[in-house]
Amino acid sequence: MIIDTSKIRGLVASGITGYRVAQLVNVSSQSYNAYKNGKKSFDNITLVTAEELMKIVNYTLPSPIKLIAWEEGKLQSVENFNTFNELKSHLLTTDYFSWINDNEPNKPLPDFDNAKSVEDVQSILYDYNYSWWSMEVVVDEKFN
Repeated sequence: MIIDTSKIRGLVASGITGYRVAQLVNVSSQSYNAYKNGKKSFDNITLVTAEELMKIVNYTLPSPIKLIAWEEGKLQSVENFNTFNELKSHLLTTDYFSWINDNEPNKPLPDFDNAKSVEDVQSILYDYNYSWWSMEVVVDEKFN
């Protein structure tokens, strides 16, 4: 993940609250508010905190297509794509699912080879949603 401190500063300067940040990622509202109120310096931000805040930056960036992974109700990853083909290529080359075989060795892993649309991908992902982990594709209609 690329860390862009100027984007993190923009996030902190925005209207997003510490409460909302704590809901989305593993950063406490107190820690976030300390950056927001100037009590903590960005010069000393930890890599872990910066990575967590970058998830929110990516989540809030305008993008035609977002692939979002959730774990225990928190953002695990957010990927932004301009086209369906970019999304499909990413899903074909990135391993999001091999951990499933640790617990369910007979469950086939998702196959995106024949996906022809975002709806096809959403349907496949739906079959692999767990109560504690899920993935979703969000399409921003403004870009269509």
